[in-house]
Amino acid sequence: MIVDVLKNAFLYEGIHPAFLVAVEEAERLAAEKAAPGRYDLPDGAYLMVQGYETTPTDTPTFEAHRAYIDVQIMLNGDEVCYVAERAALAEKQAYTADGDYELLETGDAKGVHKVNLVDGVFAVFFPEDAHAPGIANGEAASVRKIVVKLPA
Repeated sequence: MIVDVLKNAFLYEGIHPAFLVAVEEAERLAAEKAAPGRYDLPDGAYLMVQGYETTPTDTPTFEAHRAYIDVQIMLNGDEVCYVAERAALAEKQAYTADGDYELLETGDAKGVHKVNLVDGVFAVFFPEDAHAPGIANGEAASVRKIVVKLPA
């Protein structure tokens, strides 16, 4: 997992060949206030512009991916994202290759981290990183973010 401010994205160029191209495209779409939806990038990468309401919860459901690395870029808003090592969580729903996800729950897991995603902050979640985004930081609120999917 990586969490940083967007202006430091250049520091992480080496994590994936398409990382900086994807971040630049995300910044362009954000500046244009692009409509929600999927936008394809070269080499099997893509990004999704999203807008939604965060959900208050004390028992988040985690997701994990095998085929893609997630880069979540908060454009406007504030949400909590819980993160834990995938291997430490209990299976809630088996992996499906079509959607590239499995659902997990904490059970008695230790090592769950709480990350606040606010304007201009991004987080990178590798296949080992189970994450539960979209959680309200207090009251439910509207957020707008871009999720980049980079082939793992």
